[in-house]
Amino acid sequence: MLRKLSARRGSTNIVEHVKDETKSNSMHKDHSTTACRADAVPAKRWCQRYQHWIMIQLLTIVCITLFVSLAIFEYIQFSTQILTLREELNHEIEDDPHGLMCNMDSCFDYSKCNTENDSVTEIYIYPDNAGYEWLLRKIPHDEYKKIHDMFQQHITIPLQNQKVRGVHVTTDPSKACLFLVPGLCYNGNRCDMWEGLIPSRLHALPYWNTYGRNHVIFDHDDSPSTKYGALDAIIVRTAAHGALFRHGFDVQMLLYGNVNLRSHWSSSSITSAHDFMQRPLLLSFKGATSHPLRAKLYHVVQQRNRPNTKDVKMLLKGYTSNKEYHANDYNTMLLQTRFALVPRGFGTHAYRLMEAISAGCIPILIGDGYVLPTFDNPELDWRSFSFKFAESEMDQIEPFLRGLDETLIRKMHDNVRDVYPILERGTHLVEGIPIILERIRNRRMGHSFLVSNSTA
Repeated sequence: MLRKLSARRGSTNIVEHVKDETKSNSMHKDHSTTACRADAVPAKRWCQRYQHWIMIQLLTIVCITLFVSLAIFEYIQFSTQILTLREELNHEIEDDPHGLMCNMDSCFDYSKCNTENDSVTEIYIYPDNAGYEWLLRKIPHDEYKKIHDMFQQHITIPLQNQKVRGVHVTTDPSKACLFLVPGLCYNGNRCDMWEGLIPSRLHALPYWNTYGRNHVIFDHDDSPSTKYGALDAIIVRTAAHGALFRHGFDVQMLLYGNVNLRSHWSSSSITSAHDFMQRPLLLSFKGATSHPLRAKLYHVVQQRNRPNTKDVKMLLKGYTSNKEYHANDYNTMLLQTRFALVPRGFGTHAYRLMEAISAGCIPILIGDGYVLPTFDNPELDWRSFSFKFAESEMDQIEPFLRGLDETLIRKMHDNVRDVYPILERGTHLVEGIPIILERIRNRRMGHSFLVSNSTA
């Protein structure tokens, strides 16, 4: 009996224990659920925000994809149009066999220049955006405004202010004898658009008429190549190559120097030929390796002068040590030398030519295809104040100079001093207009044309 009672009490305890466990678990479960429910509102808000962020990112990706697709489509369409225009232009240029043989008789229309007043020539200057305006919109160029501002300052304004005699700028194209194309390549080696588009833009000018007869293009560039094709337009440029230059038709000008030392040496003690002979350097050069010719010249000079002798200095960036290169001032070297080496640079011509002449040095021109401007002045003889050597003759320069008579050297220095004003005027491209006008007047008067430039 006692055992049964004890067993019943034990089972009752077990049941109560189980009930307690179940109740405890139930309470724990209810507590956990309550906790999750308490955290449910912030989690939902976080999920909503994350979902919004994902949607924004997806929309951004879709927009960028659409924009890139449209840009690619526009580029393909634009390229197709350009290729079509270039093919049409190339076919027309191929039909012009006389392009590179133009002269003032074969490629100029004098009927446009018949005016009541023979002493005044009407000139029409295209507006800046003449040609394909959509090309300029599609090709933004940092140099565009700078180039056209330079053209306004150096070409348009002097002509409008009648600083060039015998010229009147007209707004009526039907009265014009000459048509001036603004901009293009008028800032060193920079153009107002991609060079491949220049022929297409010229072709689109309203009065171009296929080949640009009676048009004038200004090109302040030292590149030896031409960007315009075989056209009837007169090109006034600073760095023509002999193979592309049309004598008596194009006008060759000079690259202006980046430094002008005229006032320095003319106001110093070195004002006479005698003082000139006292300059300590026979020959000098300091510059960059802008053409392989300069590296060859450096090795030729160094073979004769190792290290640099007292009267010969050849400093070439990348070959001369930085310490020696920067220790020698460029202007001081020019003012201390009698003969200045003027090797070709990126183009056939170099800015160094006028820099050397402004310092009173006798220039030594080195390069093939040089076109030396005379500005239709038969009295301007480059042989009287300079020497020119072919690229294959560089090893002959120093022995030749050391064998010159001092009397000849003094005379050539005097000629450099006398010719400087003429050459300095030739660095202004607008001075090409009077040369063209004089050719027109000579033709109308029945005079024969002088070959305006010489090449070697």
